[in-house]
Amino acid sequence: MRQRGFTLLEVLLIALLIGMAATVVLMNIGPGEQHKQLELQARRFAGVLRLCEQQAVLGDQQLGVRLDSDQYQIMKYHPRDQYWGYWKKQRFTTQQKMPDGMVLDWKLQDQPWSKLKEQKDDELFSDDSLFSDEPLFGENKKPKLPPPQIVIDSSGDVSPFTLTFSLEREPDSAWQVRVDDFGDVTVQREAQDDAS
Repeated sequence: MRQRGFTLLEVLLIALLIGMAATVVLMNIGPGEQHKQLELQARRFAGVLRLCEQQAVLGDQQLGVRLDSDQYQIMKYHPRDQYWGYWKKQRFTTQQKMPDGMVLDWKLQDQPWSKLKEQKDDELFSDDSLFSDEPLFGENKKPKLPPPQIVIDSSGDVSPFTLTFSLEREPDSAWQVRVDDFGDVTVQREAQDDAS
């Protein structure tokens, strides 16, 4: 009597076909999910920005947003000591790290941050400047954090900017959060004309 069953070759062939089908499905689902994450992160940032505007007005305080290529963090200005520090708030996330593969790029007043930073550094912090980072008369001060790129005044005014959320591998597919000169916040898919 002969036993019925599958040969090793048949089992390996079926496993290979299942693996190939799973790869095709994941490749088709993956980018779609990442595109949804782009929109979600852009809308989340706009919501956080609106909440910060309200908190700045209600708390009569100056807030800011410090941007990096992979995260943003909310900051608060301490007028008594004249420094920016990270804002610590219960029930509110003040730091948001982007998912892997997602990057941030921004323009302030329609000029890339890198150009503004270079311009300010050249003008203000040259080697022969009167201002230096060294403490006067042996004062021992803790190092200051870099200031935020986006400032939210206690009146609710926000410095105009454009923040772009994009994928490292697909920079053409991006979402933008814009604040214009009137303080209007818009979230939209980046137009192809803006990308070039």
